[in-house]
Amino acid sequence: MTALDHERAKYLHSQGFSCSGIARSLNVAKSTVSEWAAKEGLSFDRTKTENATRASQVDRAARRSQIIERLYDQVDTVLDRLEQTEDTPARDQRDYSVALTNYLERVTRLELVDGEPGLAQAESMLGRLAEGFGFTMKGEPI
Repeated sequence: MTALDHERAKYLHSQGFSCSGIARSLNVAKSTVSEWAAKEGLSFDRTKTENATRASQVDRAARRSQIIERLYDQVDTVLDRLEQTEDTPARDQRDYSVALTNYLERVTRLELVDGEPGLAQAESMLGRLAEGFGFTMKGEPI
């Protein structure tokens, strides 16, 4: 960056421009601006970026939730087909079983992304149940 670029960058920074915004204005790499700012002892307000990241995470979690519901609907559909008649050919039964396994594996992987929904409640319930029977979670008597 030239001396003029440094002055322009300092001005843009004082106006609240982001690192990316300054880089675009000066037509330089973001890393160049970042290194310059570090040397100058300047930092950037990352609140907007953090808020946008959080919003994006929430949006993706909501989409995963919708996909999970759709996959469970598919599981129900396949189970219904499997249970419709007792005369279901073995090949169809195998195909239905494969489909069920695939849907349930996908659901499980998606649920794990968001921290195993229900796991904490299940562990809590099991803990209370064990205590009710007079045991610790390690299976030892109280």
